[in-house]
Amino acid sequence: GEEGVRECLGDVRRTFENAMLYNPEGDSVHNWARMLLGVFEKQVERSDAIKRAMDRALNPPPAPPPAAAAAAAPGGVGARRGG
Repeated sequence: GEEGVRECLGDVRRTFENAMLYNPEGDSVHNWARMLLGVFEKQVERSDAIKRAMDRALNPPPAPPPAAAAAAAPGGVGARRGG
């Protein structure tokens, strides 16, 4: 759900932030991490897929009515029996 999406985004950010924290300014790792973090943030901002995932997490589809759920279950209403 929403927590999973936020956690994943946070993990990616933390990776770049740690690279900058543990490598001094001017170091190529620090510089690449800063640049890639900027690219990542722009992509997250633009990403329709992330927006859809967050929307699904915040607004899950309603559960089907009990009769529809029973019919869709293996061996439910209308299922073929025997062989």
